[in-house]
Order: sequence, then structure tokens, then C-alpha cells
Amino acid sequence: TDEGYLEEYRRVAAFNRKCGVDVHELSPSEVADRFPLCNVDDVLAGFFVEDDGRVNPVDATAALARGARNGGATIVEGVSLTGVTATNGRVTGVRTDRGDVACEYVVNACGMWARQLAELSGVCVPNQAAEHYYLLTEPMAQVDPRWPVVE
Repeated sequence: TDEGYLEEYRRVAAFNRKCGVDVHELSPSEVADRFPLCNVDDVLAGFFVEDDGRVNPVDATAALARGARNGGATIVEGVSLTGVTATNGRVTGVRTDRGDVACEYVVNACGMWARQLAELSGVCVPNQAAEHYYLLTEPMAQVDPRWPVVE
């Protein structure tokens, strides 16, 4: 609904496409087709990612940690990671505020800081902090739970 925001979203979409995210700009009528309850009278455009999904971050994190532990991983909390060490393009360890730790694999679980950590190793992670609002309702017969998230 604002030309300035639309230009910002277009820049973010272009960056995300560069990082491999299949972002599509939608016309107001395409937004209405995908989300029929949306009033698009003042909408300039929308953006859509077919593979976008929803997850409860607490449950997802717990499941990933459980799976990692079951696979033999050690999870250490309360330590600041300051870098990743590598030799000949292969990870050899991580650098922390408590010293270096040798390892063969690194899982970047830094949330909104994942992009900054990845950059230390020359890896592009298309992650951008964004303000999100949501509301909880009772089930609504006219709302299909498979509809996309609208921002």
C-alpha cells in the first residue's frame, strides 16, 4: 500500500532470488485469488514463495536437537561462536569464546543471526529479520488453513 515499502520488498525479493529463493511478485488480483478474504483495494503488489511454510519454532528446535543428540551430536549452550575454521575448503572446527573445537560439520542454528555467521565462511543465507504480527482465533469456516501467510 506504500510505494516506498514496495520498492524495499522488491529489493528483498531480488536478494532472495539471488540466494536461491523462488520469490514471485503478485498483482493485487493474484493476491486476492490466493487469499480470498484479503481486501486488495489499496494493495500495490504481493510476494509469494511456493515453498514457504509454517512451523512452531520451539517445537522445531526441540525436534532438531533431539534428532541431533540421537545421531551422536553434542549440543553446547551458552557459548559464543566467533568463527569457523577450515582447511582446503573443508570445515575443521569452530572458534568460540571458550576456545577452538575440532569438528567435521557445523550446524548454523543462529536464528536471525544465521546470515552473519554464514558470511564468515563466505556462505549466503537469505535470512532477514522482519517484524511480524499474528493473531490467534477460533477456527473459521471460511478460512482454509492451507492458504499462504499474508504480510
